[in-house]
Amino acid sequence: ANDSINDVRYVESIPSDGLVGSIGTNLVEVDYAYELDYNNYTLVSQSRRELDESLVKYVASESFQGMQSSTVGVSPYPEDYLLYNVPCSLQTDAEGCVLVKAKITVYLEEAAPIADATQQTLDLIIMGMDSDMFDSVDDNVVDVRYVNLPLIRENGVFGSTSSNYIEVDYAYEMEYDTAGNLTDIQADLEEAINEKSIPSLMGDPESNVVGVSPSPEDQVLLNVPCSVKDTSNACVVVKGRMTVFLTDDSEVSDEEQRARGTIESGM
Repeated sequence: ANDSINDVRYVESIPSDGLVGSIGTNLVEVDYAYELDYNNYTLVSQSRRELDESLVKYVASESFQGMQSSTVGVSPYPEDYLLYNVPCSLQTDAEGCVLVKAKITVYLEEAAPIADATQQTLDLIIMGMDSDMFDSVDDNVVDVRYVNLPLIRENGVFGSTSSNYIEVDYAYEMEYDTAGNLTDIQADLEEAINEKSIPSLMGDPESNVVGVSPSPEDQVLLNVPCSVKDTSNACVVVKGRMTVFLTDDSEVSDEEQRARGTIESGM
């Protein structure tokens, strides 16, 4: 039909759920954070979703432009969450302010470098927020400000510290490929457990958690029996620990139980 067409493939269905473009196996999840000034607290969750949709369309539109673009799709997932107990600097005459920990997934052409796409996407998000592009996504939003992630993650602590804290002990079996380095594998897993726990511990309006840290360091117990499922792999038992920082008036036992339950359900 046209010499410029290389291939035509039937598609069973078009992905939805906010995806703009198409999906692929080469992808990157881009982390960012922002402060949201609002008029009505009860409408914040709805406003966040509206902002997500607007931001994804903006990033996709800007990323798809140009012959050199390697972006094929942009998705609002994984879902953003509100950090209710992390300080937020209200800078307008709005009712209040909340900090949002956000992610979007960018799908790339197979050979495209992930690092370049990550920085380019962050640059677009920063530019959009600095130019007040998302301040009018709905009537509830007054102002949206980009926050540099290191500002809310210092010395390994996500959020803030407090004098009221608990060290949560737990244990798990880790089955791993012997071709990898055990120390590196365990350190990566420790960081992932900490990262995946944050939405449940800090994204719940009823939570009293203000910060989460992967410290103290987990301990690999080499001499404790471990039930390997695949005999080609190795297996170790790990004694894990994380520190959860709480508001001054919160009950330690309640939050300790919540933290253990979050870790167990994640595994």
